[in-house]
Amino acid sequence: MPTGGDQTLDMVKRAVFLREKRNALNLWKTRPGYHALRKRAAKKASVEKFTLENLDDYCSYLSTRMKIRVLGFRPIFEALSDKQIPLYSEEKKELTGKDIRDPEVSRLIADLETLWRNDPQQFFLLVGKNVRARREHLRDRWVEETADWILNPRLL
Repeated sequence: MPTGGDQTLDMVKRAVFLREKRNALNLWKTRPGYHALRKRAAKKASVEKFTLENLDDYCSYLSTRMKIRVLGFRPIFEALSDKQIPLYSEEKKELTGKDIRDPEVSRLIADLETLWRNDPQQFFLLVGKNVRARREHLRDRWVEETADWILNPRLL
């Protein structure tokens, strides 16, 4: 692992490849954690819901205000296409006439988009010296700074 260079990149590499997590922290990992923190930020800003459109500006703002590096990510999801996906019966050696997206065939596949909308739509990686030890404080700061951003969006 190279020494020197971009300290943030080194911390992220160490977290990913060597599992040294003390200097890198996912703000949330689970759906309940995502919803709980977003709910706290919305309540603090006195809004019901909010979106974070310009992730780069928002992360720059957070990095400056929180005095650590904040990296934001949006997972990519593509729903099944509109093309029919026919099912084949091995037993009868013929097409069944059913589509895999049919709720009677697969409730999970039929509900993928709904499930996706309830999953975290952004992830934030906080990178800085000993961020893991300060995780509760940093989560509280994220709520405060995000509420401020919601109420006063700005460009840096």
